Amino acid sequence: MRKRKTRLFAAATGLLLGILLVAGLSAADQEGAATDTGRPDIVVIDDMSVFGDLTRPPVHFFHDAHVTALKKEGKDCLACHLKKREDLPSLLFMRLSDTDKKTVRGVFHDNCMGCHKEMRAQGKETGPLECGQCHDPEPKVASTRTLIPFSRPLHYVHTKDEKNKCEACHHAYDKASKKLYYDKGKEGSCQYCHGEKTTDTGMAWNEAAHLSCIRCHMGTIAQGKKAGPTQCAGCHDAAQRAKIKLPTDAPRYQRNQPDFSLLWPEAIQGRTRMEPVSLAHAFHENEAASCRDCHHASLARCGECHSVSGKKEGDFVTAEKSGHSTDSVSSCVGCHVKEQEQAKCAACHASMEKGPKNEQACGACHMPAPFSAEVLDQMSTEQKAVASRMMDDSRKRFLDTIPENEVPETVTMQALKNEYGPVALPHRKIVSALNRQVRDDRLASAFHPSELTLCQGCHHNSPASKTPPRCTSCHSVQKGNGASMKPGAVEAYHQQCLDCHKILNIEKAQGCTDCHKKNPEAKAAE
Repeated sequence: MRKRKTRLFAAATGLLLGILLVAGLSAADQEGAATDTGRPDIVVIDDMSVFGDLTRPPVHFFHDAHVTALKKEGKDCLACHLKKREDLPSLLFMRLSDTDKKTVRGVFHDNCMGCHKEMRAQGKETGPLECGQCHDPEPKVASTRTLIPFSRPLHYVHTKDEKNKCEACHHAYDKASKKLYYDKGKEGSCQYCHGEKTTDTGMAWNEAAHLSCIRCHMGTIAQGKKAGPTQCAGCHDAAQRAKIKLPTDAPRYQRNQPDFSLLWPEAIQGRTRMEPVSLAHAFHENEAASCRDCHHASLARCGECHSVSGKKEGDFVTAEKSGHSTDSVSSCVGCHVKEQEQAKCAACHASMEKGPKNEQACGACHMPAPFSAEVLDQMSTEQKAVASRMMDDSRKRFLDTIPENEVPETVTMQALKNEYGPVALPHRKIVSALNRQVRDDRLASAFHPSELTLCQGCHHNSPASKTPPRCTSCHSVQKGNGASMKPGAVEAYHQQCLDCHKILNIEKAQGCTDCHKKNPEAKAAE
């Protein structure tokens, strides 16, 4: 099925990007994205896989290069694709359907090789004529294709151009009439209906996107207006994509969504539930690339698919797992863990266990509600949004760590005093830098509410205290002998300090003598 999907995507891409020739566009503008080692326009042609295992490697086809060549010859998409109906050519190359292995193979060889031979006979630059040149088992150029995220700013550009006519793109499928229609107020992501493969109710997402998006762009350009990309590189090359100017202040999606939401799964057989979660919905909209970051299957509220015991609609993923899975960026905890991969967070969190570890961490999200469970159950969605805002306003956030004059300015480490002089750690400077980062970050300030939370980044296994024990209280000054899982002081210092320096790219603090001064009078440790 994967090969079939790839084949259809290759055919769809080849057809629809080829249509740009009709609009008279210049392919050269986007051809610059290709390099000697990578291209965003590589289409893997493995059409013969529908008949069984391939006897030769698939062909890595440079689509944009062929578009440029065909345009110079005054040819359009019909040079490669037959008309399936008046307004839509076939997605297959030079055929309307797959018949048999011999015929399909002949279609490719006769047309591809035939074109190359014809151009060669005319003395023009053209493609290969030898089997192994197309069917290369070790392609020299790799695909650099990346997906273009249909972000909120990009969505806003489209709604503005279409004068807020959502029906220009959004549609639903009526199974009875087998026709598309516009369901006002129910607009959602294209991928809610268009999945990985074509079904009786809709095309595969790759096909639908190229059919709708590129055809619209080409139609707009044909009218003498500016439009979005029409070639592979325009959408699938990061450098080319960066040239698309998008607004930095795009407004929210218009679906009457609340500023705040109250997340609270239903009780089972009267058992007490966890405290509810106040979700700052407007804030998360601004942080997310699109609604699908959280609403991955539909725009329904989480509980409609994920209940305490699990539902078929949600693949029996429970409410608890949907919110706390560390492996899925669609879950709350998973998204937060992903945020911790930023260098400023990873310096501490890279060596820590993922996910909430104590009651304090749970309490950052699960907060006491201003009303009883009975009252909340009877509230409308709008009333729950008000309750959620009240909870968020009462949320304890990080303001500062302990007073600066109580933070040691330096901490001296002498674990290697036989070889080197003591190391003076700029303790107060480090604490001040952490303070600034956490205070200015809404997510971090909610999860580091205590004045001592930041201290746990280095003093990881000691009780939270203004005067934590020295590192050597737990890590022996003697070299580890392998019998204990706990590293010695030297290993612990190097592991924690150097890892942090590398993550933060502090180049001047990664070599031995960057921190240590050689002690010329001391003997080297054995």
